[in-house]
Amino acid sequence: MRFERKHFRNELIRLNQGENAYLGTEAFLVNCKIESRVGSRSLSISGARFLGGEFHAKRKLSNVKFLGGKFENVKFFGSYKGCDFGYWDCWNEYGRMKECDFSDATLDQCRFINVDMEGIKLPKCSTICIIDPIGNSSTISSMDWPDELRIIKKVVLSETPECSAIIYNVDALLKEYGGDMEVFKKTICAYDFFVLNF
Repeated sequence: MRFERKHFRNELIRLNQGENAYLGTEAFLVNCKIESRVGSRSLSISGARFLGGEFHAKRKLSNVKFLGGKFENVKFFGSYKGCDFGYWDCWNEYGRMKECDFSDATLDQCRFINVDMEGIKLPKCSTICIIDPIGNSSTISSMDWPDELRIIKKVVLSETPECSAIIYNVDALLKEYGGDMEVFKKTICAYDFFVLNF
């Protein structure tokens, strides 16, 4: 399935399982509802523009780069792990993310690259968002992290300066690495660049 060089308005677009989906050059989707059932490796976004509408991941998307499209006022649903949103400087002709809503989505180990986070609605629950990890690296480095979660410190401090924020699902985080929720909350609650939603 290739969507390019065409305008779509108020349409339901289904990206079906077992097919490759390409949302590409000069595809302009206005107030469309996208239902994606494709595998993570089968979804490619490069040069498409999304204005309003909804993006539903009916199947978990892992390590997908939402960096080649312009997303403005789009609401996301479904589960995303290790995905990147926004744009790299070298892709700034194609990528952008502005005023998008992830409040009903599940994000884990996802990054926002060159994104103004004030305009982003974060997931409603079980989420920790670390704002400007490199800008706050000296504080993050000096914090007294629980032993089980020092891997987070290591990962965060290795981020690129273009990383505006990184988001973890707290339930998945504690399940994978262990640790106590109350100790974790106590560790980060004094710092305003941690946004914790439960």
